[in-house]
Amino acid sequence: MQENKNILVEIGSHTDSRGSTTSNLSLSERRAKAVVEYMILKGISKERLIAVGHGEDNL
Repeated sequence: MQENKNILVEIGSHTDSRGSTTSNLSLSERRAKAVVEYMILKGISKERLIAVGHGEDNL
């Protein structure tokens, strides 16, 4: 990503079905955002990253 500045990346995260639908969606969103924050710390522009939590859907 540092070599090709035109790439946009969507970070998707999932959970299993143990928790409630609401808590699983929230957890997956937090996981995706954590990956985005890590990539920002590594020098990737925030504008090139999209965090998406899928919860227990779209496995």
